[in-house]
Amino acid sequence: MNSSADVCFISMPFTETTTPSFGISLLQGALRQAGIQARSYYANLEILKQGVITRTDNKDLRQQQYAEWLFAESAFREKRNDSMLYLLESCRHIKVDPTRVIPRLQEIKQSIPAFIDHVATEVLALKPTIVGATSMFYQHIASLAVLRRIKEISPTTITLLGGANCDMPMGMGNHKSFDWIDYIVVGEADSLIVPFTELALEYGRDIPQDLVPPGVLAPVHRSCGYPTTNWRSIPKDLDSIPLPDYTDYFTALDSYDPEVKDKVILLTESSRGCWWAANKMGCKFCSLNTAQHTYRVKSPEVTLQQLHKLKEKYSFHGFEFTDNALPIKYFTTLLPRLAEEENSHPIFYEIRANNLTRERARLLRSAGIKSMQIGIEALNERLLQVINKGAHLWENIQALKFCACEEITIFWNLLFKIMGENDEDYFQTSQLAQKLLHIRAPTGFVVMQYHRYSPFSNEHKNLEPHWRYSYLYPLSPAAIDDITYQYIEKGGTSIFDSMNTNELDRQKYFKELNEIVRFWKYCSNNEAQIILHGYTNNDQLKIVDTRPEFSRTNFAAAVNNIKPREYTFTGTEKDLLHACDRAPLAEDIYREWGDSSREIIADFITKNLVIETEGRLVGLAMLDPIGINQKLSACKTLFS
Repeated sequence: MNSSADVCFISMPFTETTTPSFGISLLQGALRQAGIQARSYYANLEILKQGVITRTDNKDLRQQQYAEWLFAESAFREKRNDSMLYLLESCRHIKVDPTRVIPRLQEIKQSIPAFIDHVATEVLALKPTIVGATSMFYQHIASLAVLRRIKEISPTTITLLGGANCDMPMGMGNHKSFDWIDYIVVGEADSLIVPFTELALEYGRDIPQDLVPPGVLAPVHRSCGYPTTNWRSIPKDLDSIPLPDYTDYFTALDSYDPEVKDKVILLTESSRGCWWAANKMGCKFCSLNTAQHTYRVKSPEVTLQQLHKLKEKYSFHGFEFTDNALPIKYFTTLLPRLAEEENSHPIFYEIRANNLTRERARLLRSAGIKSMQIGIEALNERLLQVINKGAHLWENIQALKFCACEEITIFWNLLFKIMGENDEDYFQTSQLAQKLLHIRAPTGFVVMQYHRYSPFSNEHKNLEPHWRYSYLYPLSPAAIDDITYQYIEKGGTSIFDSMNTNELDRQKYFKELNEIVRFWKYCSNNEAQIILHGYTNNDQLKIVDTRPEFSRTNFAAAVNNIKPREYTFTGTEKDLLHACDRAPLAEDIYREWGDSSREIIADFITKNLVIETEGRLVGLAMLDPIGINQKLSACKTLFS
């Protein structure tokens, strides 16, 4: 890195290398617009460039709890005798063979102190007055470690920490416990970074208490007391936030691997918060939107303008919006305008399943939205009510079906061990899943976690910090509670428990549903052979059904021995199946079509072409999907 800077931001391992840090890029853009010299240092790329880890290591470590173990001794200077036990317990929880990962983890750990020194030396060579680190997911201890080393080498350098791991009480807890951190930003720093930096450049570590911006915890608070009100920063006007500055990321990428540019995904945003959380208290498992969050939407004109500017300035593959959910009004504002353009950059969005019609799915595809995370979480009506999802089962099925029809890649999860669940919920889910094998399987079948701020965590009276905190952090139980994000039920699995089979395996329906999801994923990997498609041929509606029978013992045999079925419907049958594609109320269908329709619908249900849920008739077949001829051709050998 050349030149100097007033401020240098660091993005520590472990994060996705093909995506720059959105947070520090926004702050860098704001500072540069204000005439303050700011730089970003991508230590997550540097650790690969230095050969400390490989790309495979980085992929494995990005979302695993043993990632922070690698940096713990560098951050806290404390060696633990039970280090191996911790790793064994971590491997057991994520069901990884310890002999496959532990030797490599030990090898990486030996290189971490030298790597921390290298990062600190390179950053300090810029002669920054302020060094800030960002903290998301399992990046926290690495950020603490590098800021501690920077403070040791250069005591006059001002240290700053921010990010999701510093929100609300966690920010105060970190500030109290780690005195090498001068300032911590609580909340969103966009509107305060410029005035804070100007104050820090003038006063250093000694910003007077009455001048400390709301949302900043300062050294003065350690002696004079912490704020109790108005201490979270929330920018209200998203349109005024400058364009993120990704220049330093691409410079770092060029020195590491220029060919990766073709895979780079740039982050951008069109809203913050969640409209469902703001209006209806939100999903009960979700911790992303606290009571202090407000829902804010960027004007479609500014969103479109910023997309154009990013495309003009950088060379990259596609966009990913950081929104919790695509703003509803964008279906009539931004998306039609994007659909009019020739967009060569695919877009990723998160979206709620509510009211996602075929027409809206078609608009999403036309606008360049090629992949989406859909908030499904459950395929059971009662469970959806328990988690306050705000969507019905029929809406979830419709969303999955219509996205598949438009060839939009979808990512979604099923939650297990939900507070308030019962066995019948999962039995019904298992039955339904076997009828949806022609639609992309859930990305994960995951155990619900208790996260700080989520309604479930607030309602549960018997939680304690996850066991990993007490091992990783040399703090008192009270101090650990202050910085905890993830909780477990008291009396749950401890790091010192015997290494028995995961307790979930003893749940009555976990193993069966887990096996069905595994089979479903296997089917998705063989999607060319597995279809439930309908296509119009003159006055006929032809249905081709190659969904396999579920097999617990041999997935390959089940798929290779599919018994295909074909149906031809005309007249009333054809019209009724088309009607069911929009999930009408059953009573409306029977009233409009008369008693004869009941027998036809019953036949559809017997053939698993339609299901009835919450009084609605939901068609399962993908009618006239994109590329229907190719799809039929791909599975024609099944009919020979």
